[in-house]
Amino acid sequence: MQNHNLTYRIDMRENTDVIVIGSGIAGVCAAIAAARLGCDVILLENDAVLGGNSSPNLGIHISDAHSFHPYASETGIVGELEEEGAYRHTKIITHGHHYNIARQWDALLYNMMRDAGVKVRRRHHAKFPLMDDNRIKSVLVEDLATYKTKLIDVNLCVIEDDHEIYEELLKHLYSAWNHIKNEAHPKESENWKLVWV
Repeated sequence: MQNHNLTYRIDMRENTDVIVIGSGIAGVCAAIAAARLGCDVILLENDAVLGGNSSPNLGIHISDAHSFHPYASETGIVGELEEEGAYRHTKIITHGHHYNIARQWDALLYNMMRDAGVKVRRRHHAKFPLMDDNRIKSVLVEDLATYKTKLIDVNLCVIEDDHEIYEELLKHLYSAWNHIKNEAHPKESENWKLVWV
Protein backbone atom coordinates (compact mmCIF):
# COMPACT_ATOMS: atom_id res chain seq x y z
CA MET A 1 0.00 0.00 0.00
CA GLN A 2 1.33 3.48 -0.83
CA ASN A 3 0.46 6.81 0.75
CA HIS A 4 2.52 9.92 1.55
CA ASN A 5 5.24 8.54 -0.77
CA LEU A 6 5.85 5.72 1.72
CA THR A 7 5.17 2.02 1.39
CA TYR A 8 3.54 0.09 4.23
CA ARG A 9 3.30 -3.64 4.64
CA ILE A 10 -0.15 -4.48 6.00
CA ASP A 11 0.13 -7.30 8.54
CA MET A 12 -3.56 -7.44 9.40
CA ARG A 13 -6.82 -6.09 8.05
CA GLU A 14 -10.02 -5.53 10.05
CA ASN A 15 -13.47 -4.18 9.32
CA THR A 16 -15.73 -2.25 11.71
CA ASP A 17 -18.74 0.05 11.67
CA VAL A 18 -17.26 2.72 13.96
CA ILE A 19 -13.68 3.45 14.96
CA VAL A 20 -13.04 5.81 17.88
CA ILE A 21 -9.56 7.31 18.09
CA GLY A 22 -8.70 8.32 21.65
CA SER A 23 -9.99 7.04 24.99
CA GLY A 24 -10.68 10.29 26.77
CA ILE A 25 -14.12 10.56 28.33
CA ALA A 26 -15.63 11.85 25.08
CA GLY A 27 -14.19 8.87 23.18
CA VAL A 28 -15.32 6.38 25.83
CA CYS A 29 -18.85 7.83 25.75
CA ALA A 30 -18.95 7.79 21.93
CA ALA A 31 -17.75 4.17 21.83
CA ILE A 32 -20.23 2.97 24.47
CA ALA A 33 -23.13 4.83 22.84
CA ALA A 34 -22.36 3.43 19.37
CA ALA A 35 -21.96 -0.12 20.72
CA ARG A 36 -25.25 0.13 22.62
CA LEU A 37 -26.93 1.13 19.35
CA GLY A 38 -25.72 -2.13 17.80
CA CYS A 39 -22.63 -0.96 15.93
CA ASP A 40 -19.40 -2.92 15.75
CA VAL A 41 -16.96 -0.55 17.51
CA ILE A 42 -13.17 -0.46 17.86
CA LEU A 43 -11.55 2.08 20.19
CA LEU A 44 -7.86 2.90 19.63
CA GLU A 45 -5.66 4.33 22.38
CA ASN A 46 -1.96 5.28 22.08
CA ASP A 47 -1.31 4.87 25.77
CA ALA A 48 -1.32 1.74 27.91
CA VAL A 49 -4.05 3.19 30.15
CA LEU A 50 -7.50 4.43 29.22
CA GLY A 51 -9.15 7.71 30.15
CA GLY A 52 -7.16 10.51 28.53
CA ASN A 53 -6.88 13.33 31.06
CA SER A 54 -8.92 11.29 33.54
CA SER A 55 -6.47 8.37 33.34
CA PRO A 56 -4.35 7.49 36.38
CA ASN A 57 -1.44 9.22 34.62
CA LEU A 58 -3.04 12.67 34.97
CA GLY A 59 -5.96 12.06 37.29
CA ILE A 60 -8.31 14.89 36.32
CA HIS A 61 -11.67 13.76 37.64
CA ILE A 62 -14.68 13.71 35.32
CA SER A 63 -17.14 15.10 37.85
CA ASP A 64 -16.87 18.74 36.72
CA ALA A 65 -18.39 20.99 39.36
CA HIS A 66 -20.66 18.73 41.39
CA SER A 67 -18.22 18.68 44.28
CA PHE A 68 -19.02 22.38 44.63
CA HIS A 69 -22.73 22.17 43.91
CA PRO A 70 -24.82 18.96 43.92
CA TYR A 71 -26.99 20.06 40.98
CA ALA A 72 -23.94 20.38 38.72
CA SER A 73 -23.43 16.62 38.38
CA GLU A 74 -23.31 14.93 34.99
CA THR A 75 -25.96 12.60 33.58
CA GLY A 76 -25.96 10.00 30.81
CA ILE A 77 -22.93 7.79 30.26
CA VAL A 78 -20.66 10.13 32.27
CA GLY A 79 -23.11 9.84 35.18
CA GLU A 80 -23.05 6.04 34.81
CA LEU A 81 -19.24 6.06 34.92
CA GLU A 82 -19.27 8.19 38.07
CA GLU A 83 -21.85 5.98 39.80
CA GLU A 84 -20.03 2.78 38.87
CA GLY A 85 -16.75 4.34 40.01
CA ALA A 86 -18.27 5.24 43.38
CA TYR A 87 -19.74 1.75 43.77
CA ARG A 88 -16.45 0.03 42.90
CA HIS A 89 -14.28 2.45 44.93
CA THR A 90 -12.19 3.49 41.92
CA LYS A 91 -11.58 6.99 43.19
CA ILE A 92 -8.78 8.05 45.50
CA ILE A 93 -9.97 11.08 47.42
CA THR A 94 -7.17 13.61 47.71
CA HIS A 95 -7.57 16.21 50.43
CA GLY A 96 -8.21 19.66 49.04
CA HIS A 97 -7.82 18.58 45.41
CA HIS A 98 -10.13 16.87 42.98
CA TYR A 99 -7.78 14.36 41.38
CA ASN A 100 -8.15 10.65 40.82
CA ILE A 101 -4.99 8.59 40.36
CA ALA A 102 -6.47 5.15 41.09
CA ARG A 103 -5.50 2.39 38.64
CA GLN A 104 -8.96 0.87 39.15
CA TRP A 105 -10.38 3.73 37.03
CA ASP A 106 -8.65 2.28 33.95
CA ALA A 107 -10.17 -1.14 34.71
CA LEU A 108 -13.61 0.42 35.17
CA LEU A 109 -13.48 2.15 31.77
CA TYR A 110 -12.29 -1.05 30.10
CA ASN A 111 -15.02 -3.16 31.72
CA MET A 112 -17.79 -0.68 30.86
CA MET A 113 -16.68 -0.65 27.21
CA ARG A 114 -16.22 -4.42 27.06
CA ASP A 115 -19.70 -4.95 28.54
CA ALA A 116 -21.15 -2.66 25.84
CA GLY A 117 -19.34 -4.65 23.12
CA VAL A 118 -16.48 -2.26 22.30
CA LYS A 119 -13.19 -3.82 21.16
CA VAL A 120 -10.49 -1.86 22.98
CA ARG A 121 -7.04 -1.67 21.36
CA ARG A 122 -4.44 -0.21 23.71
CA ARG A 123 -1.02 0.88 22.42
CA HIS A 124 -2.44 1.39 18.91
CA HIS A 125 -1.46 4.53 17.02
CA ALA A 126 -3.71 5.74 14.20
CA LYS A 127 -1.26 7.03 11.59
CA PHE A 128 -3.47 8.48 8.87
CA PRO A 129 -6.80 8.08 7.09
CA LEU A 130 -7.34 6.66 3.63
CA MET A 131 -9.99 8.72 1.92
CA ASP A 132 -12.72 7.94 -0.59
CA ASP A 133 -13.72 11.38 -1.89
CA ASN A 134 -14.43 13.27 1.36
CA ARG A 135 -15.07 10.22 3.54
CA ILE A 136 -12.65 8.18 5.63
CA LYS A 137 -12.82 4.63 4.30
CA SER A 138 -9.88 3.13 6.23
CA VAL A 139 -7.42 4.02 8.96
CA LEU A 140 -3.79 2.87 8.95
CA VAL A 141 -2.86 1.79 12.48
CA GLU A 142 0.44 0.86 14.12
CA ASP A 143 0.31 -1.68 16.94
CA LEU A 144 2.99 -0.28 19.25
CA ALA A 145 3.26 -3.52 21.24
CA THR A 146 3.93 -5.87 18.31
CA TYR A 147 5.15 -3.33 15.70
CA LYS A 148 2.60 -4.59 13.20
CA THR A 149 0.72 -2.41 10.75
CA LYS A 150 -3.04 -2.84 10.54
CA LEU A 151 -5.56 -1.46 8.10
CA ILE A 152 -9.03 -0.98 9.56
CA ASP A 153 -11.90 -0.40 7.11
CA VAL A 154 -14.57 1.82 8.68
CA ASN A 155 -18.00 3.27 8.01
CA LEU A 156 -17.62 6.06 10.57
CA CYS A 157 -14.55 7.54 12.24
CA VAL A 158 -14.75 9.47 15.54
CA ILE A 159 -11.60 11.46 16.31
CA GLU A 160 -11.72 12.20 20.02
CA ASP A 161 -8.55 14.19 20.48
CA ASP A 162 -6.08 16.44 18.67
CA HIS A 163 -4.56 13.60 16.77
CA GLU A 164 -2.29 13.70 13.72
CA ILE A 165 -5.00 11.85 11.78
CA TYR A 166 -7.15 14.94 12.39
CA GLU A 167 -4.47 17.09 10.73
CA GLU A 168 -4.31 14.70 7.75
CA LEU A 169 -8.09 14.86 7.42
CA LEU A 170 -8.00 18.65 7.58
CA LYS A 171 -5.37 18.76 4.82
CA HIS A 172 -7.41 16.44 2.61
CA LEU A 173 -10.67 18.31 3.13
CA TYR A 174 -9.00 21.68 2.65
CA SER A 175 -7.49 20.58 -0.67
CA ALA A 176 -10.91 19.24 -1.78
CA TRP A 177 -12.54 22.51 -0.68
CA ASN A 178 -9.90 24.52 -2.58
CA HIS A 179 -10.52 22.42 -5.69
CA ILE A 180 -14.28 23.06 -5.51
CA LYS A 181 -13.78 26.75 -4.77
CA ASN A 182 -11.46 27.23 -7.75
CA GLU A 183 -13.90 25.52 -10.11
CA ALA A 184 -16.83 27.64 -8.92
CA HIS A 185 -17.74 31.02 -10.32
CA PRO A 186 -15.92 33.95 -8.67
CA LYS A 187 -19.07 35.23 -6.93
CA GLU A 188 -19.96 31.76 -5.64
CA SER A 189 -16.46 31.11 -4.32
CA GLU A 190 -16.91 33.81 -1.69
CA ASN A 191 -19.80 31.84 -0.19
CA TRP A 192 -17.91 28.55 0.21
CA LYS A 193 -16.98 27.72 3.78
CA LEU A 194 -15.46 24.67 5.41
CA VAL A 195 -17.95 23.46 8.02
CA TRP A 196 -17.24 20.88 10.71
CA VAL A 197 -20.14 18.93 12.12
